Amino acid sequence: MDMSIFEKLEQQLAQQASIRDEISEIVDRLNEKTKIFSLYRASVTEPTQLELETLNTKLLDIKNVVKELSEKTSKYSFYKYHDTWSFALQKAITCLLSASWSGLVTDSPSAPYSILTLEQVGNYFDVPVYPNDASFHVAIEDYLHSLVSFCSELSRVSVTSVIHGKTELAYKVLETITAVHTAFQSLTLKNDSLRRRFDGIKYDLKRAEDVVYDIKIHKI
Repeated sequence: MDMSIFEKLEQQLAQQASIRDEISEIVDRLNEKTKIFSLYRASVTEPTQLELETLNTKLLDIKNVVKELSEKTSKYSFYKYHDTWSFALQKAITCLLSASWSGLVTDSPSAPYSILTLEQVGNYFDVPVYPNDASFHVAIEDYLHSLVSFCSELSRVSVTSVIHGKTELAYKVLETITAVHTAFQSLTLKNDSLRRRFDGIKYDLKRAEDVVYDIKIHKI
């Protein structure tokens, strides 16, 4: 047997591992940026102008790393390394969806309490979206996964809104989660992971419904 065949394969495997490591380095920074943003966002209830500017600066940090990730991975087949960065991108999208819904994104194309579309997400991050899928893009599945995470975050907002005396916000949360849940029901989901995660929205919906029910019962 010609052992040079295996030598060539070893070189190819090493090259793939090197590329994956380079992508992972960017992904690690993206995860760090989304974590910092989420922690800061959670600490802000009534943002001052300075806090609003800080939030948008941190969101811009996320945008810059997403753009870097796009430029790096666009050299390769989309699905070859998609599993390396998809979860980090989903978290970045969730951060954007949450901030925009709350009216905290200064240049958001969407009004408060409404959800950014797939195209609007791509425009904000300045990256392609499906069906422009030749290389790096925001896939429909990644956007939908982010919507599920967004609903989970909203259900927590529903509880904290009452604590801070913003009962009207709980109604907005319920309205939004209900709309997302209804929209998902109209989809034929063939992605097992996404289908399982969609099932979890009903718990977020129940939580939001319970909060609104308590508000009405106790006349808060």
